[in-house]
Parts: sequence; C-alpha cells; structure tokens
Amino acid sequence: MSVFRSKTLAAVLIGCLFLFLILYFKGRPTDRALITQSSIGYVSRLLGDADVRPRGSLTFEKLRADSQLTGGELVVVHEASQVTLGFGQATIRLQPGARLVAERDSSKGSGAVVATLQSGDADILTSSPLFRLIKNGKEISQGSTASEPAPLVKGGKPAPHAGVVIAATQPLESPTPVQPPTARLNDETDATSKESLSNEEIRRAVAAQSGFYRRCYLTYLNRAQQSSPAGETITVGFVIANSGKVRDAKLVRSTVNDAVLTKCILETVERTPFRAFKASDIPVLEFPIELK
Repeated sequence: MSVFRSKTLAAVLIGCLFLFLILYFKGRPTDRALITQSSIGYVSRLLGDADVRPRGSLTFEKLRADSQLTGGELVVVHEASQVTLGFGQATIRLQPGARLVAERDSSKGSGAVVATLQSGDADILTSSPLFRLIKNGKEISQGSTASEPAPLVKGGKPAPHAGVVIAATQPLESPTPVQPPTARLNDETDATSKESLSNEEIRRAVAAQSGFYRRCYLTYLNRAQQSSPAGETITVGFVIANSGKVRDAKLVRSTVNDAVLTKCILETVERTPFRAFKASDIPVLEFPIELK
C-alpha cells in the first residue's frame, strides 16, 4: 500500500513539474520579443543596399529588411538605395549616401530617440515628440529635408551633390583653345561631340563615381581599424583623352599615407567615362577628392 502511495505521489509531483514548465515557457517572451523590447528603431523599408556598423565594432554588416537598431549603430546607405527607418511613431527616409547614428535621448525622457545625420540627405515622413533628427547641430523638422548645402565652384554656382564630397578647392585647368583634330570625323561623331569639356562636366563625371570612392574608403577604414574617421583628402591629377577615356592618373598629394587606398582611388579615376570631344586632350592638374 505504501509503495502504491509513493508511486502516486511521484506521478503527481512529475505532473506538477511538467505543468509548471509549460506555463513558464508559454509566458516567457521569445528572443525576438526581447530584441524588440530593447531596440530603439527598426528598418521599415529597404530599397537597394545599406550597411550597419554596431557600436564598438570596427566592421560593417549588411543591413537587412528585418534589422533593428539598439542604439549607437552607424547606418550607411549605398548609391541608388533608400532606407526608411522607424523610431516609435516617427519615420524617416535616408537618401543615397546618407550616414546616420541613432541613440537614446536622455534629455527627453524614457523612450525618446535622437538621430544624428553625419552626411547625406534624409526626409522626415512622420514626426513624434519623442524623436529628434539633428544635422550640423540643428534640429530638422517635418516638411524640410536634411540635406547638405552644395559646395560652390568657380562662378558661384552650386556643384552637384555627391555622397563622397568632391570639392575643387582650386579651379580646374582649362585647356588652351586649339583647332579641331586634323583626323576626319564621321557624321555621327560630328553630331554628338562638342569642341571640349567644361569644368562642370568634369566635376559631374567624377562625382558620379562617388559610390566607388566610398567603397575604397570603407575598405581602408576596416583594414586600418578606425572607428571614428575624421575624413581624408586625396588630390589627384589625370588626363582626359578626346576619346573620353582617362589616362595617366597620379597622386598629387594626400592626407593619408596608404598605398592600397591610393591605388583604389586612382583606378576609379581612370575608369571614369567622359563623352568624346574634338579638342586636344585635357590635362587636369589637381582635383581634390574628400572622403568622409
């Protein structure tokens, strides 16, 4: 009889234990829920490609459509891409080339977030009293675009915006006017080619390669293990042949001594396409490229 009672008691105890475990794990939040509770933002929409560098890390990871932000990450949007981020009730859209860091905003209380746009453009789609977007030390309100002012070039006209800032601190060397080449051109070439290239056309063509310059720079940062880059300026010289191809790209001066980065920049310069023109080859003596 005592043996029967012991078995019965053991069965009851085991049943109670199983019931406890079932109720415990059923009521416990999943890992996904824990991540959601600790995050400050999330990716609402991802068009194209973007990278994210976690706080304290020296390497970038691919930003995913289901990625969440826990604070302090650096988000970098690739060329021809857009990322929409949500922060509570607020949503912002990052444009190509944008770099943003979002953190908890202790000055606004629990649940508040402040996002700092380091470079590039962003639009506030929906606002919230618990969210602030900062650019150049100023808070951006809904309805306005957090965009960088375009640098001025010769003549006071704004240069086209580029993700990697390409600012010609000295005017480009203009070619000496010459007679058209003696070689006879076919009718199609005569119809589509002009006498030469303007400074603005040269700047625009180089700026179009900004995504490749950024790739060179990010590779350098990861290799050099720099977590807080201050930016570098590499000044190059090159020759534009009247066929539209670039040759003789060379380093003029640089704020960083890294042969691999320099080689990557010069190879990108030589791949830059220009339209064909009739005049003689154009020597560009100095062209500063700012990497940020």
